This record gives sequence, structure tokens and C-alpha cells, in this order.
Amino acid sequence: MNREFMPEPSLLLPDKAATVHAMAHPEEWMKKPYPFGWMVKSVWLCEQMNEYERTVGYVYNVAVMRWIEQREGWEPSDENGSPLSQLIYNNQGFRWTDKLIADGWQEGHETMLVQAFRERKKIEVMSDNLMGGKVSTVCSVVQLGDRYYARPPRKRKYHILIDGKPVRLVPA
Repeated sequence: MNREFMPEPSLLLPDKAATVHAMAHPEEWMKKPYPFGWMVKSVWLCEQMNEYERTVGYVYNVAVMRWIEQREGWEPSDENGSPLSQLIYNNQGFRWTDKLIADGWQEGHETMLVQAFRERKKIEVMSDNLMGGKVSTVCSVVQLGDRYYARPPRKRKYHILIDGKPVRLVPA
């Protein structure tokens, strides 16, 4: 996933009733120009997907869609292009962002480097590894000229770019 943090949703569905209404009236959001229809967040749907992950396991889009339909007593819908399938697909990113924020991660910006440098703290940076997973690296923050950089352990000439990556301050 290139972008770890989703932008603000174009439409926020705060509960089950709003989500059911949106699925019954997809013309209100699905037909709007990109990216509006792809930035619809359903809080209820995110909660359902989190429960699925806790009780069943990894959240495959079609599997969780069938699970929700069965729990709610809904007729099975098309797994490609139905309002429910699109909402599930879209909300995977919002779920990931919510988990990162709950764990104390923020979107990396140079201001965090300045803060870490001034408070004499290290910074933890999450990035992708070669196997497709996530790895976090605790870095020192150094100032070179008027710029600040995250320097991994035992590196003197190598810096990690943090712009847009999940970052959090490490307590001293």
C-alpha cells in the first residue's frame, strides 16, 4: 500500500442506518466523479470488519461481504460492483488508517523530526519490507544544515524519508 493514511472521507456514514440507506440509494454516491464515490467511510462497516477479523481471521473482501449478508439476513449481492462490495473495498483503507492512529502512528512530516530533535527523542518509522510486510525502524534524528533527517541505527550516510509514512515518537 503506497499511501498508508487515507484522506478525509468525502462521505461519512456514522451508523448502520446510514450505511443501509447508502446501499439502497447508490446513485447518491457511486455515480459521483472520482474520488467521491471511492472515499465513502462507513463506521458501522469498519466495526463489522474488525469483528470479523477478531473472530474469523483475515478480512477477505468477498468472505466478509458474505458474512455480513448472512448475519443481517440480506440477499447475496454481486461481489463485483455492488454497493456493499464497493463499500467493503473502500473501507479496508479506512480500517488500516484507524488502526495506525489507535496505535499512536501519525503521517510523517518534517515537523515531527523537528519535534523529536528538540525533545531529544528517537522516531519510529514504518515501511514496507521486501517480503510485502511491514517493518518499523527506530531512528535517531539528526540536523544537517537547516534540515532534519531520520537516521537508522549504525548508518552515517543513509537517511529514511518519512513524508507520508507512519511515524511515531519513541519515549526517551
